[in-house]
Amino acid sequence: MKKISFLLVVVIVLVSVIFSACGGDSSSTQGNSGSDNVGSVSSNNVSSDDYFIWEGTAIVELSEKGLKQKEIVVPSSCTEIYAGAFAENETLETVSFENDSVILSRGIFRDCTSLKNVTLPQNISEIPNGLFLNCTSLEAIEIPQDVVKIEANAFADCSSLKNIVFNNSLLEIGRESFSRCDNLAQINLPDSLEIVGEYAFAYNNMLSKVSFGSNVKEIKEWSFHKCVALKTIKLPESVKSIGSMAFVYCDNLESIYLPASLEEIDSKALGQAHLLKVYVKAGSYADQNFESFQDGSLEKNYY
Repeated sequence: MKKISFLLVVVIVLVSVIFSACGGDSSSTQGNSGSDNVGSVSSNNVSSDDYFIWEGTAIVELSEKGLKQKEIVVPSSCTEIYAGAFAENETLETVSFENDSVILSRGIFRDCTSLKNVTLPQNISEIPNGLFLNCTSLEAIEIPQDVVKIEANAFADCSSLKNIVFNNSLLEIGRESFSRCDNLAQINLPDSLEIVGEYAFAYNNMLSKVSFGSNVKEIKEWSFHKCVALKTIKLPESVKSIGSMAFVYCDNLESIYLPASLEEIDSKALGQAHLLKVYVKAGSYADQNFESFQDGSLEKNYY
């Protein structure tokens, strides 16, 4: 009888152990499942940070996922974007920035041929070299208020560019900044501007009107070369020098007004128009030195 009782106790203990073990496994399984669910929720809520390849707080380039996006918002965590980071992306159409003080490098958007809309960071002081070179779908741009210089080739070959809103702090437009912008018909340069660089607006076939600000001092070589739609140029009483070929091969240019402030004009600055009327102030440098830049196609007049 005692043996039977002992066996019953052993059986009961074993059953209890087995039951407890099963319960523990079930609990463990449920815990793992819950952990998996948290992971999947997290992956479904990824931030736009994964559009980029990072080096610290700097964007090196777009990730494989980023290359597929039509719209990119550069996050506030970004402090710098490396040269060419988004270049040659034919998918990207719209770009904006959450950080107005991000550091931009050269050629970031070069050859982004579908890029149409850009809102630049407001606290940058320069538009870097080749930033939007050959962005052939870009139609308009507003230059941020703190920008003092637009570097070389910044908007060169933007063949759809029609509207540029310049700021009132800009001092210099660099070499070829807006050259070969085939749909640019009119520009209004700000009063702050002092230097128009080499080839700055050259080869713009549609450019028919240029309004100069009141403080332009230097118009460099080739700056408006082959702008064949230009008809009249009136330079403000601030311009001191005009470089070689600045207004040459502007085939339809009919008149140009040279200010009394002018101190230097290259012998090849004008010409190659059918008959260009050059208006000068009596007794001015341009009046007294007219023959030095006369190429046989210029007619002197006074105003």
